[in-house]
Amino acid sequence: MYFWIGRHESSGGVKKDHFETGIELAKKAISLEPNEAGGHFWLGGNSGALAEALAFWPWLLPRKVSLVGDFRREMQSVLRLDPAFGGGGAYLALGRYYLEKPLPNPQEAERFLEEAVQAAPMLLCNQFYLGKAYARLGKLDLARQKRTHVLEAPVAPDHVPEDKHCKEEARTWRIDERPTE
Repeated sequence: MYFWIGRHESSGGVKKDHFETGIELAKKAISLEPNEAGGHFWLGGNSGALAEALAFWPWLLPRKVSLVGDFRREMQSVLRLDPAFGGGGAYLALGRYYLEKPLPNPQEAERFLEEAVQAAPMLLCNQFYLGKAYARLGKLDLARQKRTHVLEAPVAPDHVPEDKHCKEEARTWRIDERPTE
């Protein structure tokens, strides 16, 4: 809940507070059930989101680096414990990380996002971000196929807000505009 609210909050301070609370609650969940994927997933998700939300000031850089490390480590824990958790959510999160980090690695993103689609092909965000990776790699026909699929497929009943968001992004996505590297 805190992750979702933080993602949709406009105030930077309130956003950070939500992610901090999500981190603390996820740590408690892990202390109670260390072999359950959920606590690890939400610790990683909130850590990554907080790293994104922090300003880029030199004195914050060590905290940002630490949070990104927490994100990656916790997502790897999810993959070890239950790779299908959250519809392949750890694969999606890691794929997006490799796609969107300051020095992107679209090949690594493609690898994780293909696993996300394998885990839960009905989730439109898995399909959408795989299409984004394909576009970054110059596989424009595959990217267009993913975009068409996202626009035409129904939203998954358990992922309505996320799938609707990815459908909206697909509507405005110009595939032929590849980012400069």
